[in-house]
Amino acid sequence: MSSPRVAAGLLNVPMPYGITEANTWISLNRGPTSPKLLTWAIRTHYPSDSGLFIGSVSLTERTAPDGAVMYELGYSLSPEFWGRGIMKNAAPALLTWATEEAGVEEVFVRVESSNGRSKGVVDGTPGFVREEDQEIDWKGEKKVVRMWRWKARKSTP
Repeated sequence: MSSPRVAAGLLNVPMPYGITEANTWISLNRGPTSPKLLTWAIRTHYPSDSGLFIGSVSLTERTAPDGAVMYELGYSLSPEFWGRGIMKNAAPALLTWATEEAGVEEVFVRVESSNGRSKGVVDGTPGFVREEDQEIDWKGEKKVVRMWRWKARKSTP
């Protein structure tokens, strides 16, 4: 969040991102069983097994633009790790886990139209279906946001 290159592409992160915003995010993440937010940290395996935090992928309970209550997929990654396919693996893994372990059935994701890397994550995640673009007020200006929706596949016994 502290990297301007990362923060510039995040729809739900205020700018500037100060200590108050960080404390709010920490409080939201403290409850490991909170049904409102499911977050995974993405870490390296070096310099030790405890690793270095390089990003996160999350599902946050929200009201979608059409009024339905579902989860919004969000993700961020340190720029030095961009282009390695990390998020293209992390997003489907979280969706699989959330479906099987947390009962998540429907997810939406929004991407600012000029954010090609983020669009690539969505395009590389099976099951997302493109919906209508939206125009939103974002960080003081009008932006076009692309939206996709994903539904869990029902398993047959």
